[in-house]
Amino acid sequence: TNRVTRFRYSCVSVCLLGLLGFFGCGQNSGSVDSKRAQLFPNPPGEDTTPAKPLNADSDLIAAGTSIEVETLETVDSETTPSGGFIPVLVIADVKGRDGKVAIPQNTSGVLIVRTASRKEGNSDLDVALYQLTIGDKSYLISNGGVNLATLRFQEEASKGAAHRSVHLGKRTPLKFAVSQGFQFKR
Repeated sequence: TNRVTRFRYSCVSVCLLGLLGFFGCGQNSGSVDSKRAQLFPNPPGEDTTPAKPLNADSDLIAAGTSIEVETLETVDSETTPSGGFIPVLVIADVKGRDGKVAIPQNTSGVLIVRTASRKEGNSDLDVALYQLTIGDKSYLISNGGVNLATLRFQEEASKGAAHRSVHLGKRTPLKFAVSQGFQFKR
């Protein structure tokens, strides 16, 4: 339940940004909160106590740094739409340029499905590490709208039925390499 709770709060952060854009930033926060409550009700009997924030000692990430995550939901190129968000969890500490922990293990995050398509018997799935929640703040993993950590998967249907689509099951480990250095704005 701790992972689910952390994921819920990271997703709410991402969704609230969208809600602010949809409902307008000029409205009072009570209006946005009441809309969020209608859209994201808490399941009955689920613990909604926020998880203790994971803190980091570094905020500098070098180009080429690996970020290992696992999916918390299934992703499939035939059923997951482009633009869809998939929850993930960081499975190993990520060190910053100074050797200190920049992204702690068990940090919650979100992947975005950049493209999911099937054309002429070939399936394609392109995902990016979109956002991470470190401490009590959410950070986009991008620079000027350019995703800094991406992966692309392809399957060819002519290889058999198991290759009809790109399928990443729940708890699939993924290893991203950051394309350029960046600093978390803390």
